[in-house]
Amino acid sequence: MRVDPPRVRVFAFCHGSTVEARTGMAQRVEAFRGEVAAIGGAVRAAGHPLLNLEMDHASRDIERTSLPLLVGVCVGLLLLSTRSVRLTIAALLPVGLGVLATEGLLTLVGRSTDIIVNIAKPLLFVVLLASALHIVVAFQDARRDGRSPGEAAEEAAREKGRACLFALCTTALGFASLAFSDMRPVRTFGLLTAAGLTLGVPLVLAVLPMVLRFIGGPARVEGGQLLGRVAAALVGHGLNQRWRYPALAAALIAGGAVALWALPVSPGGVHYFGPDMRVRAEHEAIAASGLGLSSVEMVLTAPSPEVMPEALDAIDAFARAAEALPGARKAMGAPLLLREATSRVTGTDGLPPIAERAAALADPALRGFVSGGSLRLSLLIDHLDAKALDRLHAALRARFEQTLGRRGFALELTGHHALLVGAQAALVDTLLWSLLSTALLIELLVVLALRSVRRALAVALPTLVPVFLNFILMWLLGVPLDLGTSMTGAIAIGIAVDDALHFTIAWGRESPLQTARGTGRALVMTSVVICAGFLSLLPAPFTPTAHFGLLCAAAMVSALAADLLVLPPLLARLAPR
Repeated sequence: MRVDPPRVRVFAFCHGSTVEARTGMAQRVEAFRGEVAAIGGAVRAAGHPLLNLEMDHASRDIERTSLPLLVGVCVGLLLLSTRSVRLTIAALLPVGLGVLATEGLLTLVGRSTDIIVNIAKPLLFVVLLASALHIVVAFQDARRDGRSPGEAAEEAAREKGRACLFALCTTALGFASLAFSDMRPVRTFGLLTAAGLTLGVPLVLAVLPMVLRFIGGPARVEGGQLLGRVAAALVGHGLNQRWRYPALAAALIAGGAVALWALPVSPGGVHYFGPDMRVRAEHEAIAASGLGLSSVEMVLTAPSPEVMPEALDAIDAFARAAEALPGARKAMGAPLLLREATSRVTGTDGLPPIAERAAALADPALRGFVSGGSLRLSLLIDHLDAKALDRLHAALRARFEQTLGRRGFALELTGHHALLVGAQAALVDTLLWSLLSTALLIELLVVLALRSVRRALAVALPTLVPVFLNFILMWLLGVPLDLGTSMTGAIAIGIAVDDALHFTIAWGRESPLQTARGTGRALVMTSVVICAGFLSLLPAPFTPTAHFGLLCAAAMVSALAADLLVLPPLLARLAPR
């Protein structure tokens, strides 16, 4: 306990990293808050257990609120666009089965859900829905031409099956490349999304046509032609402009690359929450008051537990020397607490006699600092950047080797601040690696899918537009790189290549006008439905969820614009019919 009238600082340690342990600690904090309020005081609480507990709540909020809202918005727009309850049910059935199968797979392998896993669910839903809608639109067109439900389902599967297969497989392999990330949540996200898309392939390509054959749909489809006319107008405009839109796309990519390097990095923590939330407000108030919230955790391990009492003087000297280093504030641990206890009893500043130290170190009150032959020191520090933290670590190791290291002690430096600073570099590495690996892998698969290097090169430019346009948007809005936004590059490529493959495959067998009115209409419909679904995530109180929805919606819009304005002139020049 540190007393600084009229403020008293209390340190509490959470034993365990489970949700139950964090919940129990939060309940004790609330009880303590009530006790202090009863005597006219106030309590501000901050720390990683409380932040992690709020993230647990945010994870449940995605599953209970954000995902149902996204699904509800998509269902409503599906009903408006298809004007058929039966077709809406047919499209949603394989998509829902795919998401449920993925969740079942997660349970089967014994992995628990967290916020990253729960973010993967809405992404799976919209990507599978996009492929399902292409088949539904083709089914509608066949029914309008007089085909029976069975004939229309067979024709839709034949026309769109290859494009859906390659689009889903390409996107799945792109996400699977995230498995090589240094960050475990990103690896889990990539593998889970890839597995979900793989499970969705037979559901969309086999189950959906069977459902359409069984439940049918209106023989005469009214409406929908407006979307086809809009797509045809945009494609025609892009062809007339020749190289202007491809040049604009290249300029946007260059601008996005510059914006990427200017983005701030936020590896996580308090800024994930809105400024009006108590967990953030109290954290910032404590930090602003001059009471540091960052620390370096030092674990000192003795050659044997028996030497710990005798070495306590050297440990105390090391702790005091650590406090004098630049960026350090106070070393909390058994030496400080024992000195304060001695001061209260004897009035002198010193440690208890050696004969009494073994019993003092075994006191249950010190169990957060002493365990057998190991002793923990929590060095409160300023909020240091990576270079300053490295210098502090080096100075601590040097002081340790000069004193305790010679006596056979071992030192381990860790702590949440060190992990977060390390995560900053890992986030940038993850983003660059995911972009490079996903782009190269997808481009290779596009070559195999289209059987043409020229067409694959034409697809490359519009596929990159949503990625780098999102970087510009993040820079303009002040959205930092964090655990969620670092993955949006791979997500944007996955969204863009899905649409581009559908358009390019249709371009190879149809006239530009037919491609625009058929596949282009489907692209507009899927983009509107899915974009609205992603935008429904904006009100989420957890900032990464809102940013995820905004950036994915922006990727949908920019991918549609690139496919209708940039891709046609590139196909016309690089791969003429």
